[in-house]
Amino acid sequence: MAPAHLRAQQTAAPGRRAPAFFIEHSDRVTLSGVTIRHAGCMGVIAQMSRNIRPDRCTVAPAPESGRIISAMADATHFLNWSGTVTLSNG
Repeated sequence: MAPAHLRAQQTAAPGRRAPAFFIEHSDRVTLSGVTIRHAGCMGVIAQMSRNIRPDRCTVAPAPESGRIISAMADATHFLNWSGTVTLSNG
């Protein structure tokens, strides 16, 4: 597979509204020490990829923001993937 392709929310993820991270056609991706304070839909979408590892990741609003949610849908969403998804130290 090709190297990891991460798209910031400013780049359109086809059919998805403003995810914080969009991972597609990738292998052996690690998100390490990431904090998502706000996402217009899902925090992390990983599709058609394999072996994804979120490590020490948090999806939560900033304490001083007064908001009660940070992602408008799933914190993580994996579809059409293979291999393993390993959530660690979360």
